[in-house]
Amino acid sequence: MKLLTLFQRLDELRVRYKSPGEHDQYDVVAHRGNVWLVGNNDKNNTEVAQDIYKQSGGPDPEEGGYISYEERPDIITATYDFNSDSLWMNDAEMGHHPRASLELKKLANMLGVDSINGNRFLGMVDQEAQHYGYEMEGRVPDELYHGTDTGALPEILKLGLIPARGEANWSNVGQFDLVFLAADWHKAAFHAVRQQHEERGAPVVLNVKVPDRSKIQPDFDAMVTLGSDDDERADTLGYSGAHGYKPMWGADSRKDIAKHNVGADNLPLISGVVGYDGRIPPSHILSVEVDLRGDMGDVDEPEFTSFDMPGELAELRDALELYNDFGYWYPGMRDELEDQEEEDMYEDDRDHAEALQQTGFWGQAGAGVLFQARDTGRILFAHRSDAVEEPNTWGTWGGAIDKGENPQVAAAREAHEETGHDPNPQDIVPMYIFKHPSGFQYFNFLVLVDSEFQPHLNWESQGGEWFDYGEWPKPLHPGAVSLLNDPRSLAIMRMYAQ
Repeated sequence: MKLLTLFQRLDELRVRYKSPGEHDQYDVVAHRGNVWLVGNNDKNNTEVAQDIYKQSGGPDPEEGGYISYEERPDIITATYDFNSDSLWMNDAEMGHHPRASLELKKLANMLGVDSINGNRFLGMVDQEAQHYGYEMEGRVPDELYHGTDTGALPEILKLGLIPARGEANWSNVGQFDLVFLAADWHKAAFHAVRQQHEERGAPVVLNVKVPDRSKIQPDFDAMVTLGSDDDERADTLGYSGAHGYKPMWGADSRKDIAKHNVGADNLPLISGVVGYDGRIPPSHILSVEVDLRGDMGDVDEPEFTSFDMPGELAELRDALELYNDFGYWYPGMRDELEDQEEEDMYEDDRDHAEALQQTGFWGQAGAGVLFQARDTGRILFAHRSDAVEEPNTWGTWGGAIDKGENPQVAAAREAHEETGHDPNPQDIVPMYIFKHPSGFQYFNFLVLVDSEFQPHLNWESQGGEWFDYGEWPKPLHPGAVSLLNDPRSLAIMRMYAQ
């Protein structure tokens, strides 16, 4: 076999073989300081295959050739493209992750490549991942990713990431007592999307800064357990890069299994899949990425929106609020809703103004409430301001019913707008309905509260006051006069006054 006369060394790596001549692409195999560069026209070189087999311990060239090493985390296989100065990882899971693996950094430096590329699995879609030279730290980075869901996010934003002592930190992952972290964004996103498949919440990816590097631990538990004899299960859970940790000698300890297979205690770190033995406080969350499209999106083709922390925390919470209200969210949604609300309010006010000209009443129909306290039996009246019809009179808290609005819903909305109190639907009691020959109707309701409260007034009222039953304020609004002349409504209020 023709070897280089003088081994080429750089950063403790040596080229044991490089195909003669010029080639656009080379198959690259690297193992514990040895590198083989095999050109396109030299792939059937059995001498090279035997040398790789001898140095690395397998697989036998007769059982797959020199390039079939995807299940060996101590072996790097890739394709070097001479024209683009890029390295394409053959292992789609990037068992040696460009950000974390010192061996891969050395290989990239030796070849002088500008980037390391690979196809990453996310949802049900392969996505191309590209890492540039400045990202290759040769160690587990200080900034890592964590995949979670919107169900857990509020507590994380409040308390940070906390190890789940005594239970799995991730569904179906037997990693106890550590916070799951990954150097690879796609790895974290994979788990976040998987949570969405299980209907645990919308996917979330956190970018965090590790508070204490001494607490970064090899993720033996997850990588050994999931990289067991069941390859299909490991693939499903996104851990195919851990297949090399399969137990072969029947060792009882998971860590011993990993040591036997890879020959070093820290080799799980090369994949950038680690655990953190401690709390990561909210102040160390650098960004939050979410896919809140809900039914508007495709669960198998996630699209994330990023929020920088803490500067965009308010925007994130607003997005989560809209997602919880509507079941989806997209950038600019709040502005669209506010524009639509203003447009709807303009149309409603225009309709109400037209009704005022036609019937003398603001709107085609109206609704309002009186509050009655259970503990005192007293009733809260509104003292109308100078800016409304029938100014300076006492009446209900209410207004016009908007287009398509239910009378009780309208009454509760008006009560909230004019007093700041949000009525419980179970505490709303229907009372008198005023009917005018023009077709206008006004729906009166009684809202029961446990005790008296001080209303927070808007421009429609100049005051509010609690009165004993039968001791009505004066002057009354004409609508209130009609209500207080209705025997059934008086009987209802008298019952709660006793």
